[in-house]
Amino acid sequence: MSKELNIANGVNIRDLGGYPTGDGATVKKHQLIRSGYLSDLTHHDQQYLYDYGVRTIIDLRTTAEARQYPDHLLPAMRLIRIPILQERMGDAVVRKQVFKGPVNNAQAGFQHMLRLYLRLVASPEAQQSYHRFLTALTAALPNGGVLFHCSTGKDRTGIATMIVLHLLGVAPQVIRQDYLLTNKLSAMRVNQRMSEARQVSVAPEYLKAVFDISTVRPLYYDFAETAIKYLYGDFDSYAAKQLGVSNELVETLKRSCLSY
Repeated sequence: MSKELNIANGVNIRDLGGYPTGDGATVKKHQLIRSGYLSDLTHHDQQYLYDYGVRTIIDLRTTAEARQYPDHLLPAMRLIRIPILQERMGDAVVRKQVFKGPVNNAQAGFQHMLRLYLRLVASPEAQQSYHRFLTALTAALPNGGVLFHCSTGKDRTGIATMIVLHLLGVAPQVIRQDYLLTNKLSAMRVNQRMSEARQVSVAPEYLKAVFDISTVRPLYYDFAETAIKYLYGDFDSYAAKQLGVSNELVETLKRSCLSY
């Protein structure tokens, strides 16, 4: 099963290798790594990733995020930037939703996440970006491992992981388990974020909202899956018609990522 990488200054980094597929194959290790931001990596951390086999980094964050917190990488690593959505995200956006009315909205964070997941699977902008991501990923894999990431590695990266593992034939319940693993691997970062939130406001509604956007929930994942099925029929139709995934791309991806 997936392996957390021993990188002290990394966020939510793990190898997706080890997951079984329905046809008896296994996802190769050192090929697909998912992560949060890489702006705190030391030279030792960067060398660890290189020695682990990572040759390409795909950054799914907005232009503003990447500019404020640039990835720290070895020159030998190739960086590809593919923003999934260019809109602002995070605490400041949710804070406005919590306090905008006469009564504080304790559900602002939860509602924000449902809107986000709907945009991630259904907006033309995100679909086009995920198509570009899959194309870049498939082209880069023959050169070595690929690490893809967003800010905390849970939502944009979570949907990217869901798509890739589905295409490889990993069982839906296994993909869901990997998605939920983020809470365990991000516990320290979540605690830090909650401490920072308390410096802004101790209103229970605000703290609940920040917690809701800082963690993953089964309901978020199930909402995304349900949206795909409701809007497009099934995942195969979604991948082919909305993401422009060809049979050739799937076969190329499998050749790079699966062992039998």
